[in-house]
Amino acid sequence: MELERYDNIDTLERHKKTLLEFAKRNNYFISKIYSEVVSGETISARPEMQKLLSDIEKGLWDGVLVMEVERLARGDTIDQGIVARYFKFSETKIITPTKIYDPNNEFDEEYFEFGLFMSRREYKTINRRLQNGKLLSVKEGKYLGSIAPYGYKKQKLEKQKGFTLEIIEDEAKIVKYIFELCLKGKGTTIIADELNKIGVEPKVKTYWTANTIRDMLKNPVYIGKIRWNYRKTKRITEDGEIKKIRPLNNEYLLIDGLHEPIIAEKQFDKAQKLLNIKSSKVVPKSKGLQNSLAGLIICGYCNKKMVRKPNKGGKDLLFCSNRGCKNKSSYFAIIETKIMNCIIYELKNINKLENYKTKDNNNQTDEKVLLQKELIKLNNILLKIYNSYENDIYDQSVFIKRKNQTEIQINNINAKIEKLDNTIIDKFLIPRITVFISNKDLKIKNKYKFYSLIINKIEYFKIKGGRGFKDNFKLKIFLNI
Repeated sequence: MELERYDNIDTLERHKKTLLEFAKRNNYFISKIYSEVVSGETISARPEMQKLLSDIEKGLWDGVLVMEVERLARGDTIDQGIVARYFKFSETKIITPTKIYDPNNEFDEEYFEFGLFMSRREYKTINRRLQNGKLLSVKEGKYLGSIAPYGYKKQKLEKQKGFTLEIIEDEAKIVKYIFELCLKGKGTTIIADELNKIGVEPKVKTYWTANTIRDMLKNPVYIGKIRWNYRKTKRITEDGEIKKIRPLNNEYLLIDGLHEPIIAEKQFDKAQKLLNIKSSKVVPKSKGLQNSLAGLIICGYCNKKMVRKPNKGGKDLLFCSNRGCKNKSSYFAIIETKIMNCIIYELKNINKLENYKTKDNNNQTDEKVLLQKELIKLNNILLKIYNSYENDIYDQSVFIKRKNQTEIQINNINAKIEKLDNTIIDKFLIPRITVFISNKDLKIKNKYKFYSLIINKIEYFKIKGGRGFKDNFKLKIFLNI
């Protein structure tokens, strides 16, 4: 990233060019390019790598070109083993500019596995250096956040690496106003409503929320401090998958920053006492997922996420997270029942057409084969275009025009193939879902997994509220099948 910033170099494009030139010299035909720039710590965090492994499993490729084997996996031994196994069982070669690895050759396999092991060591060394560098910068009072907090803007330090914060006067007045309201006993929700009413725009979101206000009031950046590792990334295992969480860390660092404060420490300390008194009266939330439709149901008017709100007697509500929206709330149980009835109705219709859908799958497979053949033709054309340019048959303008036209066609066909992969219906899916629905004692997280599998999104509409309009809402349900 530092190299690209100062030397105007695109690493990904450079690697792509190198590999294409290498392929051309060795008469390798390239059918598809997987482009990805991520940390590479886990396969789960690399969507392009997941696609590559899936295609390798299907036996689509004879070999994979990569700058070095270390680029394939930098995760732990489990991830390294997964990558090695995919290449071995599919008999797919790993081709680098310096060596060709045959996973079924005992010596190549050992060399390949050793390369993955060393890449993990290299990754950990680089990561350790980065973390030490960040910690050193924090201790010097520099600001490392990607986005400056409200009231400040990031300012590059003169004659040295790193950034500090510079006060934005108009925003600083709002910060002071927020602390003044808090010290007068106003709650975070009331403060958010007040700012939305007078038309003050927040930095990131389109409107102010109680959580945004609370985070600002608790942020010591406003008294000239830099807070580090307040939310430290922690890995946990859940249902066999490794997930990252960022819980509050009480052992964070608090350093004097290089920037000017907006709020006096006495004011800040008083605000903390008031916030602590209010938070002690709040009943702690139970841990774990509590909304089986989390992130799937949105407001039909403003596209904000619908939020579950616990209510007395177990009658939870679902309401729009945008406080200024006209959409009215409804009982969660009624909404969920209607959604389930709709899914059951739709599945019955699909079940009647199961034979047709299975036949349609065969048609889709045939279409995919034709598209892949067309892709091979276009890639051959692209290769000829490059040859014509290098042999001075095409000038630069003709080359760029022909190249761009062909690449657009290649991208369109790749998109069609991907769409076909996503729309092919598994004939065993419907029976599995039917069995799932018949189970009345499902846990919330299992319900959520089911809904996520079958539902793309749900739009919710309701204008009239009150007791007489409990189920007077409309739902637009978009299924994945």
